[in-house]
Formats: sequence, structure tokens, C-alpha cells
Amino acid sequence: MIYQIFPKKRKKKEKAKIKFMEKIMREIPAGWHTVTLKEVYDFKNGLNKEKEAFGKGTPIVNYMDVYKNYELTVSKLKGLVSLSTNEIHNFNVKRGDVFFTRTSETIEEIGFSAVMNDECENVVFSGFVLRARPKNNIITSNYAKYCFLSWPVREEIKRKSSYTTRALTSGKMLGDVEVVLPKTAEEQDRIVSILDCWAKAIALQENKIKKLEEKKKALMQKLLKPKEDWKSFKLGDACEIKTGKLDANQMENNGKYPFFTCSKEIYAINNYAFDCEALLMAGNGEIGDIKYYNGKFNAYQRTYVLSNFKFNIKYVMFYLLHNFDKSVCKGVQKSSMPYIKLELLSNAIIYYPQNYDKIVKLFDTIESKLQKQKDLLNNYKLQQKALMQKLLTGKVRVNG
Repeated sequence: MIYQIFPKKRKKKEKAKIKFMEKIMREIPAGWHTVTLKEVYDFKNGLNKEKEAFGKGTPIVNYMDVYKNYELTVSKLKGLVSLSTNEIHNFNVKRGDVFFTRTSETIEEIGFSAVMNDECENVVFSGFVLRARPKNNIITSNYAKYCFLSWPVREEIKRKSSYTTRALTSGKMLGDVEVVLPKTAEEQDRIVSILDCWAKAIALQENKIKKLEEKKKALMQKLLKPKEDWKSFKLGDACEIKTGKLDANQMENNGKYPFFTCSKEIYAINNYAFDCEALLMAGNGEIGDIKYYNGKFNAYQRTYVLSNFKFNIKYVMFYLLHNFDKSVCKGVQKSSMPYIKLELLSNAIIYYPQNYDKIVKLFDTIESKLQKQKDLLNNYKLQQKALMQKLLTGKVRVNG
């Protein structure tokens, strides 16, 4: 229940949010109806394998595939796992299957969904996600891309999830979630056509960012590939490495300070434990994601905080962004949710040339251009999100 998930001081605010959400769910537009997800889908848990099984074999739908996308194709799947024929059959993926993130450090990342809109053969799914297989056509596969992203549905999913040391949902919990949607496939398709237009605009902006990232990557390959005359040091000798102390679910809406977790997203909180210039590195999940921050902030207990540098902090960040796989990832514990040990991070070798300061200036300029494009992308996504809330609740109708 929600009263177990949130601290006491937030109960009053959360109760008000629930009442508002329930009011929205009761206001069913003409021609729409309410269904529970168990009326539409059969749920199944994914498979769990020992870490040695990953890296080759059968394509697998992993947590990050679902978290990063709302529409899946086989080409987007990067993970592979070695399985028996029986396991492939028991955990198979078909076109139209919907996948939900099953567990995470934070309640905010629970129940995100993605639809497989590709023909599949010998594809399976991880134990960190749930498969929802359609029993009927009440929700079209195209509409399913978006309908679980509306604010009332997201709040209902979070409310029906549980939280102890990790946030968790299940097929039974998700099955009780109610969704308000158009009765006809035609109206669902009209809504999808509008949201797809925004998706295309976002994809174009993402492509623009990708090209800039490729330019940066090419320069990194040229400028940050170690040469024989470069000097080196161990990362642990050049800075202090700590982790945060907080549970990942302690973010607060409209908090004063950044709260760094193992997610690419930066959350907020009203208290800080650090006041320094630092690099923030995900210890699991989004490993390889490195953020720079200077000021007051807080961090999750599995997020590494690198501070008090004896060397140029920006150079270390750029070097690791390019050489992370070679410097750190050789000993990463592999599974469907990989993680980095402190010893591995401390022993990472950083190589640097004599003119490293010029390299930092160049990449700072590129980062500034990238940030402007990312800010524009974020604006598009916020506009799309606002439109979703209107279209997916029937507040704004799309006429035929």
C-alpha cells in the first residue's frame, strides 16, 4: 500500500494525490470504459540465469530495454543469454507482448512498459521484467505503447507496488490496475497517430544529438586513446571514492538539491550529504553513466561519489566516458543487472598526455553544444507528456 511506500511526513500530500487520481479515473468520457489489466493480459515472470550464461546465445528483453523504450524491435535488444530449447519455449516473446519493469531501486521506475512490435523467433525475457500477453483486442498493440504512460495509470501502478529494500511489482498487482480507454480501436488509433507525430519529432532530435555524440566519440577515439608516452595513475589514488547513504526511493518532488541514483535521470531531495565538485557513477543498472556536479547534493547508497581530486576532474570524466569498458568493465559482475565493485573502480587506470588541459577545453565546448540540444529534446518530451495526459484520459478527444 502507498502508506508503506512513503514517509509519514508525506502521507497527507500523497492521500490528496490519490483522491485526485481516483476522481480522474471516475470521470469516464462518453464512448470510453474502464478495464483492469487482468481482463486484457496474462502475466508471466521472466527467467533468471547465472551470470556465466549471459553474453552469447538467444536475444533477451532486459530491464533497460523496457525502461528506455516504449516500443521494442529485435534489433534494439543488445543482451544475449545461453538457454535450452525448453527455456526458450517457456519464456518466449511474441509480437504484441507488453513488458513491464518488475523491480528497481526506486518506486518511480516500477511498471514502465514497452511493446514488442516486431516478429520474434527465439527471443526471451528477463526476470527483471514481466510479460503481459494479450488475451483479446481490448487494447490495440499500438495504443499499448502509450496508454500505461498517462499520469493516473502511472500513479495507480506505483500505488499497487510494494517497497522494502527494493521497489517491486507483480502480475497480480498489475492485473488489478484500472485503465480508462476508448472502446473502439478506431479512436485508439486516432490518438496513436497524433502521439506518433510527436514521437517522430523526438526521434529526429535524438538523431541530431546522436550525430553530435558520434562526432564527440570520434574525437575521443583520436584524443583519448592511450599512447606509449602517456603517464598514468590509479583512479583510487587520485580521488576519494564513497557511496551515498540513502535508499533510492527517498527522492522528493520539488526538492532543493539534486539526488543521484543509478538512473540516468536526476531526482530531487530536500537534504544534502555532499557539498563538493564530484563525479557521480552508477554502481549498477546504468553502469558507465557518469555525471559531473559541483555543489550540494545527495546520493543513493549504490551510487559512487568521486571527489577531492588531485587531478583534473573533467579529464577523468571524459577519459572514463570513452575508456570505461577497458578501464573498469573487464571485471564487472555480469547478469541481467550488472554491477561494479569498489575495488574494481579504485584500481581503474587513467592514462593522460602532457596537453590534457587542451583536450578538456575542446570537450567542454562540445558538451555545451550537446546540452543545448538535449534541453530542446527535453522540452519536446515535456510537451509530448502534457499531450499524453490530455489524450489518454479523454480530456481532449480526437474526432474521426
